[in-house]
Amino acid sequence: MAEYTNVEKPFLEKLRALNWRIIDQGSFGIPQDPAKSLRTSFKEVTLKKEFKKAVKKKIALMALHG
Repeated sequence: MAEYTNVEKPFLEKLRALNWRIIDQGSFGIPQDPAKSLRTSFKEVTLKKEFKKAVKKKIALMALHG
């Protein structure tokens, strides 16, 4: 729990301050449900589906504002 308290939580708070959407499961122990972190499995390191959605949204916004 010290790693969460001293490393992960402060980092998540910095990301939250930058308006990132945070999925904080660390305060409840070891996460058991990958779906809560937008994954089908904990083996997924990157969130490819979420990344692709974000890129499409950014491209659409750029097209609107030329």
